[in-house]
Parts: sequence; C-alpha cells; structure tokens
Amino acid sequence: MSIPMPQRAPRALILLFTVAIAGCGTGTEEPTDDGGAPQSFIAFAGDFKGFRSWQSYSYSSDGGSIHNSGPRTEYINQLPPPGSTSFPVGTIIIKDIVSQRPDFFAMVKRSATYDPGGAKGWEWFDLIDNGDGQTVTINWRGYGPRLGESYGGDPTACNVCHKAETANDSVLSPKIRLSEIH
Repeated sequence: MSIPMPQRAPRALILLFTVAIAGCGTGTEEPTDDGGAPQSFIAFAGDFKGFRSWQSYSYSSDGGSIHNSGPRTEYINQLPPPGSTSFPVGTIIIKDIVSQRPDFFAMVKRSATYDPGGAKGWEWFDLIDNGDGQTVTINWRGYGPRLGESYGGDPTACNVCHKAETANDSVLSPKIRLSEIH
C-alpha cells in the first residue's frame, strides 16, 4: 500500500500562516473606529526592546516599599498628553531596581476593560534581562505572578497597592505623575 504524497498547501493557507508569524514580534493594537488611539494593546517581548533609550527617571527609595530600597530607574515608552487623567493604551512602564536584577518589573496599559477588579487597564510583567542591554524575556505576565511565585516578595501581587492609586491611574511612581506632565 502506498502512502499518498501531501498536496501543496493552498495559497490562502500560506498567506494566513505568514501573517500570523509576522505578528509574533510586536504588540498588537486594535484601532478605534474613528482612527484614534488603540482600544487594546497586547505586549510581546519585542515591545520592551531598547527600553533603556526611553524617557527615564532615576531616584533612590528609602524602603517601605514592596520593592527593595535603593537606587532604581523607571522607563516609560510614551508620556500622555498634558492634562490627561489616565495613561493611554499602549503605555509601558518598566522599573529597574538595581538590587533585583536581572529581573525588571513592568506594567503595560492593555485596555480600558482589562483587570476590572484590580488596577483597571494594566497588565503586570516580570521581565528577565537577556544580558545584551537591549532585550528581555517575559518570565510571567497577567493579573499578577503565576501560582507559586510572588512579586517583590509579596504573594498578594501587584493590584493590592496599585489599584489604590486612583489619582495617578494606578501608577505609584513618585516621578511619573499625570498632574506634572506639561
């Protein structure tokens, strides 16, 4: 009995596969009907590439934070327009705490409806530095750490503290303040 040879894949299937593979490196945005800001943004590892060249703020924390005390730098990929009351979908904020390297913590504004019971709109990330100064690997992402892990030593995760900061759209940074963007 002979085994039939597979037929050539239809062009539509090849095109679909090519489009799917091409989108794997960067976040996906869903534009609004009026062509305005995206309604949702799903970040991938490539979206964090080169974050050290973004707008940054360095300072030292004296403790009292779930994230260890000491020097840190926060990076943001885009500042909102002056007078904004929230950060736009697609905003990425990375916290580089010297004592916690090679891990970085990040928050990404995913959509207005993401995580409605927590820091509304924000997705949390634990990133690992790939050692090249440019790229990271996503260790975990979502509403908080995966089961069995903790975020900065806190098993209750990110939302507990961040959702309380309603005046600054859940961003706890003393340097990245909506009220101070001009």
